[in-house]
Amino acid sequence: MTGPVEPISKGQFFMMVAVSVVAGGVYLWPQYLVASAGSNGLYALPVTTGIALLLTWLEVRWAETTHASPFLLTVRRTWGWFSWPVFLGTAVFCVAIDVIILALFGKMLQTFYYPNTPSWAILAVIGVTVAWVGARPLATVARQVQFWFPLILITLLLVLALSISHWRFYQVLLPSPNWNIPDWFRAVVGTWFLYVNGGVVVSLTPRVRVKHARERMQMALWGIGFQGFILLVLYVVVMTTLGPYGTAKLRWPIIYVFSLISVRSFFIKGIGLLVTVIWTSALILYLAVHLFCLGWNVDTLFRQKNYRWMIVTATAVIAGLAAFIPSDLVARALLFNWVNPADFYWTLTVIPVSVAVAWFRQRHRGQSTAGEGGNT
Repeated sequence: MTGPVEPISKGQFFMMVAVSVVAGGVYLWPQYLVASAGSNGLYALPVTTGIALLLTWLEVRWAETTHASPFLLTVRRTWGWFSWPVFLGTAVFCVAIDVIILALFGKMLQTFYYPNTPSWAILAVIGVTVAWVGARPLATVARQVQFWFPLILITLLLVLALSISHWRFYQVLLPSPNWNIPDWFRAVVGTWFLYVNGGVVVSLTPRVRVKHARERMQMALWGIGFQGFILLVLYVVVMTTLGPYGTAKLRWPIIYVFSLISVRSFFIKGIGLLVTVIWTSALILYLAVHLFCLGWNVDTLFRQKNYRWMIVTATAVIAGLAAFIPSDLVARALLFNWVNPADFYWTLTVIPVSVAVAWFRQRHRGQSTAGEGGNT
């Protein structure tokens, strides 16, 4: 990159990790989960969140073991000549999910808010904003996230508080007497796309300015755990408002929940516009963090020292591919039937094996150095 990548604070690291997951696809939540496992979907969420926490712990350990950044250099130092499949596979899966998430978001906005606007125009506006935010130095991107993330969170909590009067299906929070393991497992895997962030954690970990190394681990785990809690809250809100049948049948159940909210004594009559601002801002930050790290890694790969144009190009490609997806039904089929399960098994295999290989190579180098020192 042009100049050194400045260190970021542990608070900025927490927010960047948090916004790099969940935020992109939260508007889909939790329709697929409930359609797959019914009321038992509630018990699939902690399992998926637990897997995400475990893999994040391994990613931080991996980065600290190799002492390399960004993700590409971590992979190279671990796998050597075999680094290409690991790097390309992780990058392709992350980009594919980003394309689908962006396409679904564009279809949602077009359906509910801008029916007379073509989806490609909506995607173009979002793409330009993402490129403008993401094509900055790391410290600047971190400050953008630091400023907007708390505002998005406060606004979301306000909207959720206004929905309390519509909660009525409390019985859906009780365990179902019918336990179907295949359906439950499909729900676990189906939630995984919310936690996909490519090599963001590995890339950022060595750049965090802390007094003690354990603080990096704590902030990364807090970021994932916090977003898991947000998903749980949204699950409770949607299910207690719409019930399991309504949640499973509606494509964007959260939209219908928020459409019920009306604040007559406030300066707006409906809450829809506020929800649009929340989700659009969250999606822009989500994509900006992903694309910044992608551009950083590609810049490291080609040593072009021109990461800004790489980020702009990657954003244009992602927005263009999203525009080619013809409908939200096609996008959902691609996400839940193909890309999401493949990435789940890929990540569940690559990360633990890479950490083991990195640890073995570091130990081998340490023994070799000790042996050379003894011979002298």
